[in-house]
Amino acid sequence: CGQTQVRNIFFHAGAYGGKKWTDNLHFEYFNGPHAVPREWHRAPEMQETMRQFGPDYWLYYGFEPPIELGGINSSSEVWVKFDETIDKLADFLRDNGPYDGLCGFDQGGCVIMQAARLAAEGDKRFAHKFRFLILFTTVLPKAILKQASFRPSAPLNIPTIVSFSLSDFSRPFPSFEEAALFFDEGCREVLVHPDGHIPPKFTEKMLNTDRLRTF
Repeated sequence: CGQTQVRNIFFHAGAYGGKKWTDNLHFEYFNGPHAVPREWHRAPEMQETMRQFGPDYWLYYGFEPPIELGGINSSSEVWVKFDETIDKLADFLRDNGPYDGLCGFDQGGCVIMQAARLAAEGDKRFAHKFRFLILFTTVLPKAILKQASFRPSAPLNIPTIVSFSLSDFSRPFPSFEEAALFFDEGCREVLVHPDGHIPPKFTEKMLNTDRLRTF
């Protein structure tokens, strides 16, 4: 839920400064550390979509209850092995950072938002490692869940693009809208799109493309 989607976003985006985004920006990737079979995704159509990215498949975290038992959106949803992923991200940033910014889709976006929260709370592993975020389809655990502490206790003051679709039915719509509210209004740029559970398209002459350029 990170490398392929993020790479494709900027590879196909409208030109920036007369060049492709991939000519202007250097990308490095932190892949999910947890191996899973392609059948991990319960939707047959998604299993087929994911086939092209195999033969190895990786997650940033799993779900409890398991995804096949409705772990996503369960009233008792827990992000399994999330702490291990955060530790590995800290190691990655230590060994390869700092970076201008971090970008993630779905689980990747959730992970880097948590890195920003930890930095704001004084976790030195994430201090001065990045200066902005681009979050595609990012959510937070519910306030009533075991991981309610993942919800920032104050608005995050880091320049951030938060993007989600008005027709993404993978989670209740307020889940995506809510994530934007945890960033200070003066720091956030919210981009919505109609294309479902995928990152937005940034083609020429689109308003979102102009807003990304300005950001």
